[in-house]
Amino acid sequence: MARPHPLQLRGVIDRFEGHRVVILFEDTEVFGPLAGQELVLPSRIIPPGLGQGDMLVFEMMTDEQATEQRESVARKVLEEILNGE
Repeated sequence: MARPHPLQLRGVIDRFEGHRVVILFEDTEVFGPLAGQELVLPSRIIPPGLGQGDMLVFEMMTDEQATEQRESVARKVLEEILNGE
């Protein structure tokens, strides 16, 4: 089965607040009525030299292996609880 392409979210650096950067997502095609959502991140994790008004692209994709590992751990914990271990 072919993997779907990652979803790309485009945001603009709206402002800096101290050591934080506020990224605004305006894409109504992706967010619909939720357009205008903000993401606040430590400014140290964005590429250097960026400023207010610069566009960023975020890619979202699944990590199937990590998901399977988390499910396995959750199953083991549940089995321990149910078996009184």
